Amino acid sequence: MDDTIEIAAKKQQVQWSLAKNTQFLLMITLALNCLLLILELSSWLIAFIVISVLWQSCIYFKVISQPNKLIKMLVSISGLILLALSAKGLGLLNSMVHLLVFSYLLKPLEIHAQKDFYIQVLLGIFVLVTSLVFIQSLYFMLLILLVLVTNFMLLMSAFKQTESYKTLAKQVSKTLVKSLPLALILFIGFPKIAPFWQMPSAKNAEVGLSDEVKVGDIANLALSNKLAFRVEFEQAPPNYQQMYWRTLVLEDFDGSKWYQQKKNHRSWQRQPKREEAELSLISGLSTLPTVSYQIIAEPSYQKWLFALNVMTDASSEQQKLNKNVNLTLSAEKILNSVTSYQVTSALTNQVNTPLSSEVRSRNLAVSVTNNQQLVAEGKRLRELYSDDLNLVNAVLSRFNQQNYHYTLNPPLLSNNNLAEFYFDTKAGFCEHYASSFTYLMRSAGIPARMVLGYMGGEYNERGNYFSIYQRDAHAWSEVWIKGLGWQRIDPTAAVSPERVERGFSQSLQQEQSLLSSDFLSSFNTSLWFSQLRYMLEAIDYQWTKWVVGYSINDQINVIKHIYLFFAEYKSFLATLSLLLIFLVVIFIVLRIKHKKSQHSQTALLLYQLMSLATKVGVVKNRSMTIDQFALKFIEKKPTFKLAIVRFVDGYKKLQYQALSSEEKKKELTNLKHLYQQLRQQIKHEI
Repeated sequence: MDDTIEIAAKKQQVQWSLAKNTQFLLMITLALNCLLLILELSSWLIAFIVISVLWQSCIYFKVISQPNKLIKMLVSISGLILLALSAKGLGLLNSMVHLLVFSYLLKPLEIHAQKDFYIQVLLGIFVLVTSLVFIQSLYFMLLILLVLVTNFMLLMSAFKQTESYKTLAKQVSKTLVKSLPLALILFIGFPKIAPFWQMPSAKNAEVGLSDEVKVGDIANLALSNKLAFRVEFEQAPPNYQQMYWRTLVLEDFDGSKWYQQKKNHRSWQRQPKREEAELSLISGLSTLPTVSYQIIAEPSYQKWLFALNVMTDASSEQQKLNKNVNLTLSAEKILNSVTSYQVTSALTNQVNTPLSSEVRSRNLAVSVTNNQQLVAEGKRLRELYSDDLNLVNAVLSRFNQQNYHYTLNPPLLSNNNLAEFYFDTKAGFCEHYASSFTYLMRSAGIPARMVLGYMGGEYNERGNYFSIYQRDAHAWSEVWIKGLGWQRIDPTAAVSPERVERGFSQSLQQEQSLLSSDFLSSFNTSLWFSQLRYMLEAIDYQWTKWVVGYSINDQINVIKHIYLFFAEYKSFLATLSLLLIFLVVIFIVLRIKHKKSQHSQTALLLYQLMSLATKVGVVKNRSMTIDQFALKFIEKKPTFKLAIVRFVDGYKKLQYQALSSEEKKKELTNLKHLYQQLRQQIKHEI
């Protein structure tokens, strides 16, 4: 018996195959799912996607036949070898994504049974949802929903092979719309349990500033129009020239690049009482104006965050924050998703704290490699100016009065030589000026360090927030002056005052548009395009703030408010609930009566047909099925065949198929018409 069942199952698997419209939809879905991940995939895998779609198309149009096992094995091994060779450069996350996509591309060659088809559909949905790991904007989510419709159309087409694509799309869309209320309830109320693992970061996906900077690096970053973070102030925002978003402090220089040694990067989180100790050393902090704001940072796959000077408080419901000794802020874990946090800062351009011998020594260290002229210039300036502030102002005056030029496309320096820039080329971006200034101050005996961050922001009046892009990346210096402490000095202000007062000048915007690879950057100067962009970005900001940033604490607060609302209006809600239950019961009873009425009408028509059949000598026994009865009726009266077959088909549909109300009504009317037709024919013969 078991062998018979197994043989029958195997026979059914061999006979099973996809309909033509399902095969075509499979190719379309495969291409769309992979397309949404295209920015994260290697060139070899993109090429394989194109080859795979073309291969499936040739099989679909019967240009070639299905490949044999040897070809499939060779393709699989080749892909795995390429994946293994590129895994080190991809990192763990991207390697996993590549493996998933590669499996998804190969699976169509192995669809021999219904279960294989289900696995293919499931893999496609996994590939589609994986793209949300990298992009979570509202408009990308809408695109995901559109492609999700095609995935469900593919699944439904296996059951409704004769339906058109338009009908399938309507049915899937209706189902998704009906599921939205349940999805909303689950989103608001279902417990948001923290994952038991951490998502691995993409090795090649680090975005934004780096803890190692050579001259020219920030100029390259300024060509990017990618969003870095958004800020919403609780009170009136500070002036543009106060918006120095402190991110990294670089105190070490090896002759060609500034960097941050890990041993010098200590945090208050590791020393709980360090925060109060450091803040208490800043004289006059309590008298400074403060500002509170919320930052929503984009995934950067790095740990550093952004804040204004001097950050006095910072917190996040999503992860633990570290307040570092150099007054920067960092996250406990890598930012691989949109992260929201709240900050309070005291606005100031100086931090009056004592300077330890260790910090002084590190911020006076100079490397004479490639920069002997600049060391000599520092010593010369020290001989001319005994006062540190006078020396600082002398260098700033040189930047302002001599032929220095602020540009995103500076001439190349041999081995990143700061002296060559300072004395010869005199053309550079913010890091050129900050780097040479900081080095010159150290050469003159003034403790100095370079600070990286972002400058200003683009105000969106429709959403009442600021957008800070990668193009707003900036570098400035901090020098330690006795009696004043760490003083922020921005050499860029001496060369291009407009940059620190209002942002990019018109000439710099044009230069950025010409050098940038972003196609849309050329439209940024257009008024209508800017207004449209502000509107779309404001909508996306609300999505990011309330949906993407919806945390477990937000969920607890929502549930708490719902509970308080129910507690306050429990009598009214109880009455309303009873009324709704009563209406639902009435609706169900009426629906059941309606169904019974339809069933009784169907049964009555069959009984009437059986009565007609007895008049011509056909009697239906109790053990006889309706198909047997119809066959016996047709044998007796072959001329009635078409009407009898149609009547039996209509009866079966009404009795056993899940039809809509309109479809049932239509079938019942048709059944009545067929009965009347048979009645007239029999009456005519009798």
